[in-house]
Amino acid sequence: MGIKLLAPLLAISLVWGNYPDIDRLIEKVKVRRVGLSTKEIAQLKNPFISKKKLKKVIKVKKVKRTKKKRFRATLYSIFNNRAKINGRWRKIGDRIGPYRLVFINAKGGYVVLRQGRKELKLFLPRRTRKVNLISRGNS
Repeated sequence: MGIKLLAPLLAISLVWGNYPDIDRLIEKVKVRRVGLSTKEIAQLKNPFISKKKLKKVIKVKKVKRTKKKRFRATLYSIFNNRAKINGRWRKIGDRIGPYRLVFINAKGGYVVLRQGRKELKLFLPRRTRKVNLISRGNS
């Protein structure tokens, strides 16, 4: 415990030892200082700039926020291993926007689009699923 008390005392003595005329410095700080008169302050130019002047000095660009264009795809029908998506007939491997058509399931009434790891399933509307077309060979 004596060492803990001795260390701060030693530090204080080193600080006070470097300033032998500390009393004189403290007296200088206590002396009242004279500032500017009110007339002199009134004559000074405002150090702050107004918004109007700031706009003249710096042309402020407003950043336009662009909305992300969402990808939309609609499955209209499936026939003979082809799918009508967004009004065009597509087969497996075709690109639809950023996606690629990878699977067509006629019985389930859906197709699968893939972009990297993302998969998107498009389903036929319910009213269209009831229609089943069966193609038969010539007899």
